[in-house]
Amino acid sequence: MLIACINSALNSGICCTDTGFAEFRLAITGFTAAALTAASIEHRPPRTSRESEHFTRAIMVIGEKVADPDFTVAVLARELQLSEPYLRRIFATHGTTARDEIRLRRAALARMYRADGLGGTPYSADEAARYSGFHDAETMRVTLRRDRRTRNASTEDG
Repeated sequence: MLIACINSALNSGICCTDTGFAEFRLAITGFTAAALTAASIEHRPPRTSRESEHFTRAIMVIGEKVADPDFTVAVLARELQLSEPYLRRIFATHGTTARDEIRLRRAALARMYRADGLGGTPYSADEAARYSGFHDAETMRVTLRRDRRTRNASTEDG
C-alpha cells in the first residue's frame, strides 16, 4: 500500500510551486508516518486482544493526527471513546504513554522537516514546528533536545 501511494504521488505531476502542494506533502507525510507506525506495532508484545486492538488503533490515530497542534491525549481518548485512565493503562502495559508516543512522533517529523524540508531545502524552525504539530518553534527545540538526550543515554546504556 505504501509503494502504491508513493507511485501515485510521484506520478501525479504536482509541482512544489502548485497550489495545495504543502497540503499534499503533509498528507503523504502523515500517511507514511502512519504506515511506518503500523509496521512497528507488530513487534510489540501481545496483550489481551481487546487491549491490543485499542493500542493498535491508538497508535494509528496518533500517526494520523500527530501534525495537529491541538491533538492531545484527551483528544485521543475521545476519538477512541475510551477513558483517559484506561488509555494510560493500555499504554503502560506496552511500556510507554500516549503523551510520549505523541511527543516522539512529533520529534521524528520535526527532525525530518529540519533535515530534508521541501525539495532538499530544510524547513525553518517555525515551519518545521508548525508541520510537526508543535505550537511553536521553542517547544519543538526543547522536545528535540530532550529526545536527543534520552536517545544518547539509552545508547550509552546499551
